[in-house]
Amino acid sequence: MLVLAMMLVAYAPIAAQNTDDIDQLVDTLDASTITSTKDHFENTTQTGLTKLDGSKFQKGFALFNSPDVIKTLQMLPGVAFGTELLSGFYVRGGTGYDNLFLLDGVPMYQVSHLGGLFSSFNADIVENTDFYKSGFPARYGGRLSSVVDVSTKAGDFYKYHGSFSIGLMDGRLQFEGPIIPGSTSFNVSLRRSWIDIPATPVLMYVNRWMAKEGDNQKISAGYNFGDFNAGITHKFSDYNTLSLNFYTGQDLFRIGVEDWEYDWPQNPDYDPTYKNTMTTGGTIRWGNLLASLVWKNSFSRRLYGRNMIYFTRYNSSIGIGYSDEYMRQNEVVEYEGTDATNAVHIGDLAAQSDWSFIVSDTHHLRFGANVKAKQYHHLNEIHTEMKDFIDTTITAKNHYDAGEMSLYAEDEMSIGQRTRVNMGLRYMGFLSKGKLWNMLDPRVSVKYQLGDNTSLRASYSVMNQYDHQVATTYIDLPTNLWMPSTDLIGPMKSRQAALGVYSSAVGGRLKWSIEGYYKSMHNLREYNGTANIFPPINKWESDFIDGKGIAYGSEFSVEYDPNPNTNLTAYYTLAWSRRYFEEFYYDWYPDRCDNRHKITLMANHKFNDHIDGYIGWNYNNGNWFTLANQKVFDKIEHYGVGTEWQSDYVYVDEVYARPNNIRMPAYHRMDLGVNFRKVKKNGHERIWNFSVYNVYCRMNAIMATIEQEWDNYVDEDGVWHNDISGYYTQALGVIPIIPTFSYGIKF
Repeated sequence: MLVLAMMLVAYAPIAAQNTDDIDQLVDTLDASTITSTKDHFENTTQTGLTKLDGSKFQKGFALFNSPDVIKTLQMLPGVAFGTELLSGFYVRGGTGYDNLFLLDGVPMYQVSHLGGLFSSFNADIVENTDFYKSGFPARYGGRLSSVVDVSTKAGDFYKYHGSFSIGLMDGRLQFEGPIIPGSTSFNVSLRRSWIDIPATPVLMYVNRWMAKEGDNQKISAGYNFGDFNAGITHKFSDYNTLSLNFYTGQDLFRIGVEDWEYDWPQNPDYDPTYKNTMTTGGTIRWGNLLASLVWKNSFSRRLYGRNMIYFTRYNSSIGIGYSDEYMRQNEVVEYEGTDATNAVHIGDLAAQSDWSFIVSDTHHLRFGANVKAKQYHHLNEIHTEMKDFIDTTITAKNHYDAGEMSLYAEDEMSIGQRTRVNMGLRYMGFLSKGKLWNMLDPRVSVKYQLGDNTSLRASYSVMNQYDHQVATTYIDLPTNLWMPSTDLIGPMKSRQAALGVYSSAVGGRLKWSIEGYYKSMHNLREYNGTANIFPPINKWESDFIDGKGIAYGSEFSVEYDPNPNTNLTAYYTLAWSRRYFEEFYYDWYPDRCDNRHKITLMANHKFNDHIDGYIGWNYNNGNWFTLANQKVFDKIEHYGVGTEWQSDYVYVDEVYARPNNIRMPAYHRMDLGVNFRKVKKNGHERIWNFSVYNVYCRMNAIMATIEQEWDNYVDEDGVWHNDISGYYTQALGVIPIIPTFSYGIKF
C-alpha cells in the first residue's frame, strides 16, 4: 500500500526515462550503466534495441568538429536520413516527427541546429543512449516510430577535469568536478558556433568595397547557434541521489539590406538634403529550454524509485520587415514600414514517478504514472506603420491548452530456463478542446533462448501519438508547427510486429542479428494546400488530410572485434515503405524515404596510444520525389523572321502519374577520420582530428527537375519547327568532398 500511495501522489511524463538502473544495484548509482551497456545484446528481451555508451560518439570521424549523436544513429539499419548532411531521422517508414527524443528523461521537440546540420545533443556530456525501433517497453509512449533516450553524465565527485575543442564551425567546452567532495558534483558543457565572428569583418570589407564602387547599399548578416548543458548531483548515499539538470539551445539567423539614394543634381528641383532609405531584412530565432529535478532512491534491494518534475519548451520566432523612409533637412517627411511576425510555442510542465520492484531473481515489475499540462501557441501578425498611422493586424492566431495523463505497468519474468517475457500495458488520456481521447497501448516482447549464445525474439507493440507536426516541407525548419489532437483530429496510431534472431560467438567478440518487422500507421497527416513556407495556422485541420502507411522489411547487422583495438561493423537493410492518401492517389505509392536497400560498412582501429582512425562507407537507393511526368504545351504558328511561318509551343499544364513518381539515383559516399593524440608533461591530452566527408566526391543528387528534349528542324516547305521529342529527368548534387579538422585538449 505504501508503494501504491507513493505512486499516486507522484507523477510522470508521457515518456518515462529508462529504469534499467535497478538491474545494477550492486553498483553505485553513478556507475549504474556499465553492466547494461556491455551485455544488453545477450540479456535484453526487446527487439530493435541498440545501446550506445558515450565513447561510441567519440570515434575518429567528426564533421566540422562535433561528433553527432543523431548522425551516428543514422548509420544503423532501419534508419533513413532523408536529405544529405541534415539530421533527418526516418525510422522504419516513419514520418520524421514521430520519434521520441529524451534528454535525461525530458522530451525535446526540436533536436537540430542549422536546419539539421548539427543535432542538439552535445556528445561531450552524453553518458549513454538507448535507441528503440520496436519492442517498446510500456514505460515509453507518445510517438509512433522510435525512442532515443539520451542520458548525460553526472559530474566527477572527487576531481576536476574537462575538455576543450575548436573546429571549422564551432567550439566546445566541458568541465566537471566536486562541489562537496564525495557528495555533490557538477558537470557543465558549452558549445557555440563561431562562423558569425569572421563574417563581421568580411561584411565590413564588402560594404566598404561597394561604397567605393558607388553602390549605395549596405549588407548585414549573421548566424550562430549555441548549447548549454548543466547538471548538479547530490548523493545522500550510494543509492539515494538528487539531480538538477538544465539545457538550453538557441539558433539565431539575421539578414538585412539597406539601400539609399540622394536627389539627382540634374533634377530641376534639386534638394541636397533629400535622402531616401529602403531597408529589408529578417530575423529567425528558435530553440529549446529544458529543466528537471530528479530524485532516485533505492528503498531496498528490491524496490527502486525515480521521481521527477520537469519543464520543456520549444520556441521559434520569424520576423520579416520592410521600410521606406524619405528625409529632407534631417526630418522624416514620409515613412512606410511593414513587419510580419510568425511565432510558435509549445511547452510542457510535467511530473512523473517510475517504480521498479524485483519480485525475485526471475521476476521484475515496473510501473508508473504521469500527468502533464501542455500549451500550444501560434501567431501570425502584421505591423504596418506610416508617418501618421500605425496598424497591427493579427492574421492568424491559435492557442490550445491541453492535459495529458498516462499510467503504465510492465511485468518481466522468466518462464522456465529458456523463455523470458516482458508484458506491458500503457493507458494514455489526452484532453483538448473539450475532447477526451482515451487510448490503450498493449506491449509484449518474448525471448526464447535457442542456445547459450543464440536467442529468438518477438515483439508486438501499439503506439499512439497526440502531437502532430504541421509542415509544408520535408526539411526540419523553425516554421514547422506542433498541433494537438482535437475534437476533429484524432491521434496517430501504429502497430508493429517484429521477429529476430540474435547470436554471438568467439567469446562475444562476434555478434550478429537479423530482424524482420511489419508496421502499420494510421491517421497520418499530409499538407494538401498551395505552396507555402509557413503552414496555415487557422486551416491546419482542413488543409492537412488523413492517410495511412505501411512499412516492412528486414535488417541484418554484424559486429566483430578481432582484437581490443579494432572494431568492424556491417549493416544491411531491405525495406519497403508505402503511403495511401485517397485525395492524392487511388492506390498505394512509395514514401519519400522508401530506400529499398541500405548498406553501411564501418571500421575503427587504434594503431597505438597516439593514433586511432575511422573509415565508413554508406549506400542506399535514392529517395523519391514528385515531379511532372510531362509538361503540356499548346502548339502555335506565327510569323518568324521576315514573312516565314514557324511553329512554337506555349506552356499550358503539367501531368503527374502519382505522388513520389521519380526515384533519385543511388546514394553512396565514404568518410575518413583520424585522431592524433599526445599526452603532455602536465597530464593534459592534446587531440588533433582530421576528417574527410565524401572522400571520392560523389555528387549525390538532392533535387531534380524534368526537362524537355526539343527537335529543331526546317521542313521541305521551309517552315521552321521546334517540336518536343521527349522528356528526361535531371538530378542535381551540390555536396562535394568536405575536409575538416579540429583541435582539442582534455585536462
